[in-house]
Amino acid sequence: MLRLEQEGYSEELVQEFSGKLMAWLIMHVAAMDQKLGEYVVSQGGQL
Repeated sequence: MLRLEQEGYSEELVQEFSGKLMAWLIMHVAAMDQKLGEYVVSQGGQL
């Protein structure tokens, strides 16, 4: 059972989820940025 199902919506739970989602999004964008940079360089481009 999910914590949300057990506890319902609370400000604390929503803030915790928001923080985890934001951290994941930042890490995902950073990883994609690195891959894009590697691709550009491999194609003879400059950053």
